[in-house]
Amino acid sequence: MEFSTKVVLIFLLLFFSIQDLKHREIGFLPVVLGILILLPLRLCGVPEEREILTWMLKLLPGAAYLLTALWKGDKVGYGDGVCMLLAGIALWPEELLCGLLGSLIPLLFVVIFQRRKGIWKKDNLIPYIPVLTAGIILGLLWDSLVI
Repeated sequence: MEFSTKVVLIFLLLFFSIQDLKHREIGFLPVVLGILILLPLRLCGVPEEREILTWMLKLLPGAAYLLTALWKGDKVGYGDGVCMLLAGIALWPEELLCGLLGSLIPLLFVVIFQRRKGIWKKDNLIPYIPVLTAGIILGLLWDSLVI
């Protein structure tokens, strides 16, 4: 079950990445379908997954990002927080942390690339969902290699 949950998450994040790059937003219906697919897959997993503290740790980054989006308005996207919530549903807390920290690596490469090309501006908006997707894939690879 755990592997299938991660595969579904990766496909959802890849789909949302393409949407984010093309339209700068993600659709509501795919998000709802993603939640309806991921939640039962995860709840049918191991008993430790049913503890409330584990779920609070898993959903905290996405909830904090959504609150920041509400507070900042258009500068931070709601879709990014929703994708973090989806990742929180599908992953263990340490996998989610590896993915979020792993997203800093592609983000750093994007910023360095833009600065070298001379297209970097202070208020430049970078679509974060593709960066988050790359980071979660890197984090899952790192987590599988380390353990």
